Order: sequence, then structure tokens, then C-alpha cells
Amino acid sequence: MGVPTTLASDIVWGINHVPPFHILEGEYEHQGMCDALVQAFINASPHLEHEIKALPASRLSALIQNNQNVCLPCMILKPSDQSIAQFSNPTNTYPPHGIITRPELAEALTNKFGNPIDIEALVLSRDYSFGQPPGRKFGRLQGFLDQELVDSPQFSVIGGSQSSHNLFLMLRSGRIDYTIDYLMMKNYIESTTSNEFVFIPIQQNRDDAIVGAVGCSKNAWGTQALELINEIIPVAIEDPVFRDAYYRWLQE
Repeated sequence: MGVPTTLASDIVWGINHVPPFHILEGEYEHQGMCDALVQAFINASPHLEHEIKALPASRLSALIQNNQNVCLPCMILKPSDQSIAQFSNPTNTYPPHGIITRPELAEALTNKFGNPIDIEALVLSRDYSFGQPPGRKFGRLQGFLDQELVDSPQFSVIGGSQSSHNLFLMLRSGRIDYTIDYLMMKNYIESTTSNEFVFIPIQQNRDDAIVGAVGCSKNAWGTQALELINEIIPVAIEDPVFRDAYYRWLQE
């Protein structure tokens, strides 16, 4: 007996180039952690029709906020986003944000501010410059950063179509001193350049668990899509395609 075709038989995956979550170009094209998760979902559900839409982040955000049919495979499960999306069961966890800096500065920072590092003391020292890509937010750290770092002389937003690569080039050259990001970003940059960096855990968020989930539009289509997704999560997250990518980018 075949699987009935319903409104929810098609799952539309929205993706954009945010290495190492989604990698849409270069040496590791389609080998990002979330690229692998989408492929694992496809492998686990050959009876479903899957569509992948590669769009800018702003377009994907507009689609989900306007209740257009789309699912984002690697959202972070947090209460503040419940108003714009509905979520699947958890798909994975990964370590919280940390400080990333160049090796020759790492020892000085940990000697002054500890390891795990006290981000509040680091920022309030006003001695070190910080850079980040546009629009990046840092969970529980954001309120303090908005108050004490954003708009200060030590704060820079590094833009451009390759904003993350531009940022790490500036970090390597000494034009900025540190950024905040995930361990997997450090691993990705080191895999695609000849540079090395140091990841330092942050005292204020070291015990936070970052939980990933699929987020779908808050409409009837999204509800039915999530029912199907939840059914296949146990199979998808054990797919070697996903496990290999997950451990590649999260290795210590």
C-alpha cells in the first residue's frame, strides 16, 4: 500500500550559505552540518517529495514570518522564536559560543581574564577590539554586549559577501583581537585557510546547551510537515552522512 499524497507530503527546505552549517560553494560544497542533515532527512523518507530552496537569509526569514511553506533545518530551539516558527523535536546539540582569537594573544587573554574567559571583564577592560559579521546574536550574552560593547570604539561589524572570511583575515592580521562564535566556525576557517586560531570557552555561558531543531512555518502545512519530520528524526540523526559532518565540524 502506497503512502497517501497529502498537503504535507512535500517538505520545502530553506537554506543559505552560512558555513559550516550550510556550505553552498568551495571545497566543502554541500558538506555543511545542516546540508548533511537535510540529506539525512531525504534518505530517511524516500516516500516524500523534498524541495530545497537556496535563498538569502533575509528572504528565508521573510518566508517563515509570512507563513509561507518552508522549513529551516538548523534553527536553535529557544522560546523567543516560538512566535515566528513551530519546532520539531531536537535534532542535535552543540557547544555554546566561545571566544576565538589568534594563538599569540590567547595566553595573554586567559592570564588576564581566566579560562573559561570572563567575557564581562574582557569587554570592560576596553583594551581589546572585537569584530563580528552583520546581524549575529549571541544568546544570553547579547544583553551585556548591547549595553557595553556595541557602539563602543572597540566594536566593529565586518561585512561583505565573505564576511566571516574577512573577519578571520582581520583577526589573523591583528586588526581586531577577538570574535565570538561557535567551535565549528573555528574548525571550518582552519580547514579552508592556512591559519590557526584558538577557541576559549566563556565563563558566563559555559553550561548552556545549544539545542538544534527544524523550524517550520506556523501554518497547517508546517504542522503536518513537522509531524512527518518528527517521525523520521530518529533515523535521520543516525545517518552516517549526518554523523560524519557533525563530528567533522565539532571536533575539539
